[in-house]
Amino acid sequence: MGPLLKVINRPKKINAMKPEMSKALALLFTLLNNEDAVHIILLRGEGERTFIAGRDLRTLSRYHFIHPWIFVIVPITALL
Repeated sequence: MGPLLKVINRPKKINAMKPEMSKALALLFTLLNNEDAVHIILLRGEGERTFIAGRDLRTLSRYHFIHPWIFVIVPITALL
């Protein structure tokens, strides 16, 4: 399969992440962690202003994580 390209497509909001987007990315990374066919995941932000602004501040109260600023905790072994 080779590299996988994932595009964050919210250019009007500078690609700020909503809870649904964070959950989808976390699920994608979890599913692909043991997939032998994918060795590289490329993230790209749509638009010309920035890659990803971070979390959408208007949605912070909807996050059910330990802390709303933590995106995903990935074991270091998953990065090797």
